[in-house]
Order: sequence, then structure tokens, then C-alpha cells
Amino acid sequence: MADFTNRSPFVVTVPRRPALKRIFAFSRKADAQTYINNLRSQGLEPIVEQGDSSWLVRVRREGHKDQHKTFKSLSEAESFVATLEAEQRQGLFRDYTKGAKTMNRPGLSRHF
Repeated sequence: MADFTNRSPFVVTVPRRPALKRIFAFSRKADAQTYINNLRSQGLEPIVEQGDSSWLVRVRREGHKDQHKTFKSLSEAESFVATLEAEQRQGLFRDYTKGAKTMNRPGLSRHF
């Protein structure tokens, strides 16, 4: 089973007031809410949107380690899950995230 989480930044805008636009990281949701409440207290009507630039996929399979990996688009994430499901139907259970974590370690060059 796969679980998709949009971890893209939140963008708060106010119509006809571009100077009030603020971008908040996914992990700063409380800060975004505080900013929204502040704008509303000033009589403004903020609009909140979430981007589409970071997707976390968690794959859970009975009898196997959970896998999680981040992608730059939902289509990449869905493609990854489709690949895992196709391989699982053939009896393959690869842990792609283990290799990705190894290659992303600081100081490790991708060029050999």
C-alpha cells in the first residue's frame, strides 16, 4: 500500500497586494496559520495554496520493511509506486530507498 503526502511549500497571497505574498515551508504550517490570522485581523482575505514540487511516498508491504522516498512531482511518485507494484507481482522485493540514501550522503561523489 502506498501513501502520498504533498510536502510542497505553502504560498499565502492577498489579491491586489503582491507585497504581502509569503512562502512557508511544509514544516512551518503553524507559522503560515499565524500569518493568515494576522492578515485576517487586518481585514484582508488571504488565499492559501500548496505547491506541487515535493511529494513523499511511503510504501508499506506486509512482511517487508517500509520504504519512503521524496519526488519532485506527483507523476514521478506514482511511476515509482507502479514500478514497485509491478515488480511485487513478479515476486521481486527491492529496497530502492536504501540505494538512494547511500548516494545522497554528504561527501559521496556520484562520479566514480
